[in-house]
Amino acid sequence: MLEYVKCNLCGKDAYDVLYQSTLIEREALSARDLSCSNLGHGRHHRIVRCKKCGLIYSNPRDSTGLIDDSYVQVKDEQYLKFSEARVITFRKALKHVEELKSGKSLLDVGCHAGVFMKTAVLGGWHAVGIEPSLWACEARRKERSLNIINASIYNAEDIKDKFDLITLWDVIEHLTDPKSVLQICRDKLLDDGIIAISTMRCQGFFYRLCGRRWPWFMRMHLYYFTTKTITEMLKLAGFKVIRIRPYIHYVSLGYLFYKLTSGNDRFFNSLGLTNIIVPVQLGDFMEVYASKS
Repeated sequence: MLEYVKCNLCGKDAYDVLYQSTLIEREALSARDLSCSNLGHGRHHRIVRCKKCGLIYSNPRDSTGLIDDSYVQVKDEQYLKFSEARVITFRKALKHVEELKSGKSLLDVGCHAGVFMKTAVLGGWHAVGIEPSLWACEARRKERSLNIINASIYNAEDIKDKFDLITLWDVIEHLTDPKSVLQICRDKLLDDGIIAISTMRCQGFFYRLCGRRWPWFMRMHLYYFTTKTITEMLKLAGFKVIRIRPYIHYVSLGYLFYKLTSGNDRFFNSLGLTNIIVPVQLGDFMEVYASKS
């Protein structure tokens, strides 16, 4: 079932259609469509842009209830298989965080299997994570140093503490109501705390070059930000942006082959290059840091 939504930034219901849906009519949503390493690049609902504020989003989209239920069922073995490169990505991100914040308590929203959390704990942080996927939480159960709550951030009543840092790494674009989540995060943040977000950036040469073929137009991505719209949404949620910088993903050649060949990567794997890790930065991802306003 599909639902139509108003702009999550300004609340208006007037938009221009950027790209029509590429999905087969009535194509059912599966948990696999929502996994981090799924191969659904270019498969998406209709993409629109708000006429008033410019926010880009999917409309109509899968119903909120269906999306929430499906995230609980997500499994992603490929995520763990290629997690070594993610550790490097998160080490770099943590270094950027520590340039701005010296506190030691953090909440990782949408922590999945806890790769960032483990990186932060090894760096001396006290970390709490919240993650809806039952599989992801079970995958890290043996990591006794990781405190992962199996729940949605929309139901965060079990989290009583406040934190120096709240992170949403590649999460905000998946949320059905990102502005509300940012407001929840503000309530969970200490007065001198900061929030750190990574997300796609609908700007730059690569984004414009790709047009409708931009690989990050995907069914699981509900919102697509520019530096302007993410800044405005944070402002409305009670934050002040203090830094925006490019976000660099480190990936193994094995993961790139897996993505580029849609999983038909047996030949490339035979070359013995799969464990080589490279940085990928095409100008279409950003890190955003903000403090309470």
